[in-house]
Amino acid sequence: MKKLLLTADYKTTGLKEFDGGWLNSKKFDLPNELWKEIENWVESYQFVIPLDAQNRDQIKDKIISLDNKGLQIASKIRYLKKDYIVLYYSEGLLSYM
Repeated sequence: MKKLLLTADYKTTGLKEFDGGWLNSKKFDLPNELWKEIENWVESYQFVIPLDAQNRDQIKDKIISLDNKGLQIASKIRYLKKDYIVLYYSEGLLSYM
């Protein structure tokens, strides 16, 4: 089974083949509304990426909120793409969830 990774990595589309490149609406078929949701989520996560551990700890509630949104998006992708395993990586917690 193919694997996808959803992560708000710095200046990316947010969705990639696990062992491959970044995907976009031309390379991977998802509804346009979902691609827009991914784009907005990645954009809203960007301020977290350069923070050190101490600063991340100070905004842990915001990170949890962003991760909850990311996990919801991952669920939507799983529902639409049943032939894929969809993994989620938290850029704020620096771990898979």
